[in-house]
Formats: sequence, structure tokens, C-alpha cells
Amino acid sequence: MKPRSTVVVFEPVEVIPRRWIMVRFPGGATLEIPDDRIDLVRLAIDRMASQAESVSC
Repeated sequence: MKPRSTVVVFEPVEVIPRRWIMVRFPGGATLEIPDDRIDLVRLAIDRMASQAESVSC
């Protein structure tokens, strides 16, 4: 019998830590937005502010 040759292939990976902005809603739901997407953070804040204004009237 011929011994089997095993080829080990290593593919390097880069682990990039991500930070998130987390918004917790009163009902228990959470919204997580990557902190590098400032456009989405601003959109979420604008929408929550407009919702708060319509509820308080």
C-alpha cells in the first residue's frame, strides 16, 4: 500500500474587530448598526426623533 499524502493548505484571514451602535427599544427589540456606517446611524436617529415627535403630540 502506498501512504496517502496529505496536503495542508493554510489560508490566512484577517480578523477585524467591529464596533456596533446598539439601540434598545422599550419592547425589548434591539437595532445594531455598524459604527462605520454613519449614514445609517444618522438615519436611525432621525427616524426615532420623528417618531418621538409624532407620539408626544
